[in-house]
Amino acid sequence: MAFPGNDANDDLPLRLGGRVLLFDEQNRLLLMEDSDPADAGKGSWWITPGGGLEPGEDPAQAARRELLEETGIAVDGVHGPVGTSEFLLTFRGVPTLQRDTFFHATAPAGEGQEITLTTAEQASLKGSRWWSLAEIESAGIGESHVPIYPANLAGLARLSQATIQGHKLR
Repeated sequence: MAFPGNDANDDLPLRLGGRVLLFDEQNRLLLMEDSDPADAGKGSWWITPGGGLEPGEDPAQAARRELLEETGIAVDGVHGPVGTSEFLLTFRGVPTLQRDTFFHATAPAGEGQEITLTTAEQASLKGSRWWSLAEIESAGIGESHVPIYPANLAGLARLSQATIQGHKLR
């Protein structure tokens, strides 16, 4: 997938990621509360499960692996890509151009498997919870501003659902 204006260079490394828009039977989206252990002043924010590509992986493989590692939830497959995002990120003091590819998946019924967070994930991930799209849309409003990334997550989730529903109708 091509991204215009790639500003990555030796001083600004590129990090490719795969992320999952994981829906449950109530049409809620699973989000992870994340933080930067090197900068507690940033507070925390909410993101979809996912992370960086390992050598030889494509974004879909990384999305499935990261979902299992971070949540213990194994899915048969991910569908898409359904969207992308690109943004500048400083994490652990390292400025990075982050480029994520998003995939759609539905959570299986029942319990997840054992969670296998890496040491870095243990230091930054604070928890997870299921969010309705209405909750995601209202999270950035008022005094109780809760950062959720990407900023257009609710729209991306709706597009994902519509895309997947369209494929099921064919």
